[in-house]
Amino acid sequence: MDKSRNIYVAGNYIASQTIGTQILHADRVYTNAPDNEQPHEVEDVTFEEVGANAPNHKAQYPFVVTAKLTELNLYSLSEFETMYRDAAKAGAPVFAKFLKQYKQLGVLDFGPLNKKQIFDELKAFFPAEIQYLYNNFVSYY
Repeated sequence: MDKSRNIYVAGNYIASQTIGTQILHADRVYTNAPDNEQPHEVEDVTFEEVGANAPNHKAQYPFVVTAKLTELNLYSLSEFETMYRDAAKAGAPVFAKFLKQYKQLGVLDFGPLNKKQIFDELKAFFPAEIQYLYNNFVSYY
């Protein structure tokens, strides 16, 4: 086959296709197709490990600067994301303290957004966790 296909891997994930397919050797793929069909040639696939700036890849959590988190080496990304979600769930005082602390460290970057825009984006991302209103949030942040 002349065509090749790229698969972008963002993180430690394993992609596989196992529905009715058995891969034997590197040159043929045998499927559970009827006996009168011939085996298909394997198409060339390239794997690339990519970071948060991959095409069509949206950062998991808003405002996180993964490069700064990696540089500080305090937590892994998954640990930080768990802490982020827990802080959002803990209430406005705890969440505001968390946001201020990690903004000061450079792990969170809100850019030019005002407090209302920040709250709206966080509320959209954490709808189940943030059960308080903007007025409560802004009084602590």
